Amino acid sequence: MTVRFELAWRGEDGIDRRVPVGDLLTVGRGVSNDLVIPSDRVSNQHARFWVEDGALWVKDSGSTNGTFVGDERVATRTKLGVGDRVRLGQNVTLTIESGDVERSRPPEYVVEDLHSGMRYPLRGTFVIGDGESHLRVPGMKAHVLEVRGAAVVLCVDGEERDVRLGEVVEAGQLELRVLSMSRQPAVRTARPTWGPGHYHVHATLSGRTPLARVSDDTGTALEVEGETRATLIYVLAQQALRDREDGLARSEEGWMDDVDAVTAVWGRTAIGDVSNRLSVVVYRLRTDLKKAGLDPAFLERERGRIRVRAAGISLA
Repeated sequence: MTVRFELAWRGEDGIDRRVPVGDLLTVGRGVSNDLVIPSDRVSNQHARFWVEDGALWVKDSGSTNGTFVGDERVATRTKLGVGDRVRLGQNVTLTIESGDVERSRPPEYVVEDLHSGMRYPLRGTFVIGDGESHLRVPGMKAHVLEVRGAAVVLCVDGEERDVRLGEVVEAGQLELRVLSMSRQPAVRTARPTWGPGHYHVHATLSGRTPLARVSDDTGTALEVEGETRATLIYVLAQQALRDREDGLARSEEGWMDDVDAVTAVWGRTAIGDVSNRLSVVVYRLRTDLKKAGLDPAFLERERGRIRVRAAGISLA
């Protein structure tokens, strides 16, 4: 068997798990992936891992919450080495290790690991245990799930028994169950929640030109240098600070009427063109935010009012 790579992680139960990477391994919440991660912070199609010329590569598949190698968000194909840590969104981290792989046919069922919540495709045969396994658990003897016609059979130490769909099966320290591929519900990807420790704004009007910087906890940032755009972020962030000091609820914090926002940025002579001026600037800002890997909803507008949504604000 060719030596390739494995994705490894330790579950909250303290058990190490490893999944081999062949020529291609897809990761995401959708059940068609090779590794299914049932977290609403992981996208339906989140990332792809593959081996090319003996090296392991990863590429984000247009996910909502991003793929990170170390602390750096990656958008293009990125080469990985043994020991590298790949983070999907905010709370799923996989470590690259060397290992053996095996290719097989398309899955008919998924095997759910109840302790970790992970799901793995059952392509005819699925081996759990030490050695050459689809789910490698060091020190554990082999447990084999095998599809035979319309039945799924568990084989341990030469003994076999049928496994019903949805039945909880003990495999060493793990608890597993087999589910049908056709009965996996679609779930919309959840974006990071707003609140302490997320989006941050630093803006200033004191230099030669207004400047604003929008960033998140991962270091992803957008530098805004256009005078009207940076000024708009500044005045909206200033309003959010005032409301925060006054103790307003987060749902009501930072809102400015469109007229007040336009007046603060362009002056009272622009009042007659409120909607058009704001629409153009908001569109450009949201486009720049998306290109930078940030959520365009950072800039929120509804029913004649507008605000920025930020946990940390620093103005100069």
